[in-house]
Amino acid sequence: MKVYHYVYRITNIMNNKSYIGARTSNVESQKDLGIIYYSSSTDASFIEDQKNNPHYYKYEIIAEVDSRHKAIQLEIKLHNEFNVGVNESFYNKAKQTSTKFDTTGTKHSDETINKMKEWHKLRPPMGEEQRLKISESNKGKRLTPEHIQKLKDAKQNISEETIKKMRDSHLGQIPWNKGKKLGEGKKHSEESKVKMSNAKIGKPRSEETKRKISEALKKRKKS
Repeated sequence: MKVYHYVYRITNIMNNKSYIGARTSNVESQKDLGIIYYSSSTDASFIEDQKNNPHYYKYEIIAEVDSRHKAIQLEIKLHNEFNVGVNESFYNKAKQTSTKFDTTGTKHSDETINKMKEWHKLRPPMGEEQRLKISESNKGKRLTPEHIQKLKDAKQNISEETIKKMRDSHLGQIPWNKGKKLGEGKKHSEESKVKMSNAKIGKPRSEETKRKISEALKKRKKS
């Protein structure tokens, strides 16, 4: 089956507001855009208005390319050129980047924030099957040194207000390990033991770590 990759622009001729995006489809671009596909925008009213008032919109195929990668690269270039994330002449709420959307300069409204909070409160707990799928998908993935440093910096710069919010959000919750002994029902495989052992080879322990280990061993002997 042939696949089509293209970059497009949708313009509302009534207010001269546009949307720029990249699309991969099994249908030719001219038979797809504005007929089957109305953009990847999260603005439901924008999508609905196109369907109800197609004569208000102009559809342009900026370029047809031979790979999804090339389409995304051109989309990134155009998003940066027009700074679509904060440009009021565009429906785009964020700039496309190589791996994610850049929401720099944008803010959620209070209404949106409250809706997200309510959704998180009411959403059902994650099932065991879903947890297993997430676990499997993350196996073998390694964080880059840059990512690790960012995580460390984020933990070191948590404000008192954020700490209070985190503490308050856990009030009344029953800890998952309440009533369980340390390590109860969990055993590391021989392979895991070897990996953990090898990971520690050559890593010197800090004086603080040595002190904590010493104190823990002393408490264990006393008990």
